[in-house]
Amino acid sequence: MSTEKPLVSIRTVTYNHEKFIAQAIEGVLMQKTNFHFELIIGEDCSTDRTREVVVDYANKYPEIIKPILHETNVGAKANSKSVREACRGKYVALCEGDDYWIDPLKLQKQVDFMESHPDFSMCFHRAKKVDVQGKELGTCWPKKSWSKPVTYTEDIVERNYISTQTVVYRRGLFDQQLFDILAKGLSFGDWVLHILNSLQGKIMFLDESMAAYRVTGTGASATTTSIKLQSDILKLYERMEFHLGNQVPKEKITQFRKRQFLILARLHAEKGENELAKNYLEQSKENNDRFFANVKLKAAAHLSIYYPWIYSITKKTYRLARSFR
Repeated sequence: MSTEKPLVSIRTVTYNHEKFIAQAIEGVLMQKTNFHFELIIGEDCSTDRTREVVVDYANKYPEIIKPILHETNVGAKANSKSVREACRGKYVALCEGDDYWIDPLKLQKQVDFMESHPDFSMCFHRAKKVDVQGKELGTCWPKKSWSKPVTYTEDIVERNYISTQTVVYRRGLFDQQLFDILAKGLSFGDWVLHILNSLQGKIMFLDESMAAYRVTGTGASATTTSIKLQSDILKLYERMEFHLGNQVPKEKITQFRKRQFLILARLHAEKGENELAKNYLEQSKENNDRFFANVKLKAAAHLSIYYPWIYSITKKTYRLARSFR
């Protein structure tokens, strides 16, 4: 077995991905590089044949694939942590068990960029969206209209437009305990990772589609309710404000917190929870209005609470208009 230290460690977590995990692994194995890489797979005691597939590949490619086989189901967060701690490479690449890479030169291109640009902490690229069978859905993430080459902290703090399976970053740039504090209990961790990396250097966008993001309807993002997701985003902003201090633009955090209050006001009003909706609306007013003037969000929140019939008609009309685009 080779003792050569890998330049890149690929992090893969998998659970009940029997139909997809082989494609994820093959996307890694097809990589053509002039450096050594390893694939760390955390298999979380799946109830289907995922473990059998992982073990079979690990036995065939022991110098590349390093499986972590949990004896009991530890959950997504603990599984991800075990994989993260096993990585040895200078760089880390991400690919979850139901996604896959489509360009055999993906890793080489990204590592070449990172090696020649030490002021960058991370790079990413576009991913094609595919369905369960791998059929292209005709859309990408980020969208084809996205062309911003360099991401800074204030950009990624606003929203997460980076698809997980497209990322390569420098390992060990930030305090892992800080990541755990910011991400604790949230329905997402990748966005926190990108934010913390952005504090250590610029993030480059390579304008190529080199991976596939599979829309399955069963992943963490798909099973998270809108209210849970938006509440988690609000928690993240509150934690960033407390723990990151002057490292993030305070005016931006105020701006985005207000956005979350307005979104949550509308979502709770849609559920008929008007008192809770009004409370979020009031909290949005506590933040200085000069920081943020999103007319659509304000209008939607007010209409959904005080004029639900008008809001319902407006929402249907908007959806109809979008269907003709």
